[in-house]
Amino acid sequence: GKLKFAKSMANKGLFPELPLSDIVSVCNSLNIPLTEDDLRSLHPSTIRMVYENFLELLTGISRDTLQQPEFNALQCLSYPELHEESLPEFMFFRELQKLLRDAGFRDFGWKDLQEPTSRRTVSCLSAIINFTRFRDAFSPRYQSLVEQSEQYLEKRQNLQLEIQEKTVKLRTLQTQREVEAPQVRRTEEEIAKLEAEIRVLHQHQTALQNDLKKLKSTITETNERINNTKFAIVAARQENATLKSQIIPTPDVLRKQIEDLKAQVEAEKENISNNTKKTLDLQARYDLLGRMDKEVQKATKLVEDAAIEIQKAKGSRKEVKEAKSRVA
Repeated sequence: GKLKFAKSMANKGLFPELPLSDIVSVCNSLNIPLTEDDLRSLHPSTIRMVYENFLELLTGISRDTLQQPEFNALQCLSYPELHEESLPEFMFFRELQKLLRDAGFRDFGWKDLQEPTSRRTVSCLSAIINFTRFRDAFSPRYQSLVEQSEQYLEKRQNLQLEIQEKTVKLRTLQTQREVEAPQVRRTEEEIAKLEAEIRVLHQHQTALQNDLKKLKSTITETNERINNTKFAIVAARQENATLKSQIIPTPDVLRKQIEDLKAQVEAEKENISNNTKKTLDLQARYDLLGRMDKEVQKATKLVEDAAIEIQKAKGSRKEVKEAKSRVA
């Protein structure tokens, strides 16, 4: 208890006997009435009163408490009514004996209470007073330690409660985890599947991006071809218009004229001997017509070539339309 240190000091015999004057002075300072004459006369009731005051001061056990023995203790006796006065006396002696033993006086007995002697009474009171002095000297430190102990005890209790709460919460979470474990596994499997699908989609996206780049390149090339074809069509149209302006409107009539001239030439040949000049003139016209025929053939060939180019241009236009439809 709180008197352990003082008790250990008493056990080592460190409590010397005090002069009567010191004993009286200490008792009076503690509001315990006592004189040196009382210590010399040693009246049992006076000495008992001093012991009762020290017992209450050091242990908190008052005289009134001792006069009220526990009901259960009385029931243990055969005739409890015969012990109503002796039992409080015994309890007082027992508590006082324990106090003096703790103070270092180990052989306190009934005789010291009923027939006190000067030497033993001085020794008992010296032990109790020294015991009180040591208790008072170390009481602040002890009180501080008690307060710290109470704080630590309260903290320990709070920690224990917190541990219990967290243990219950942990068990709840463990139970919940066990219950949710299948769902967690299913979720993890779904996540793995989604990740695999994402990887496939990423690969597909990469492939589509490559295809898109190629398609953009194809569109660019197609647009260039379309533009080139447009330029070619315009050039062909211009050349076609030029050729049309050079073609004779009715080549059949020209051919008929040529045939007629040929007939006339043949007729004139029969009369060449009669009219040489006329024959020569006709020959000149014939030669002119021959050259014109060659020119007509050339022009006809150019018309046919122009028609072929027009057909090619139409084919190119169709290809351009098809390319546009594929791009769209």
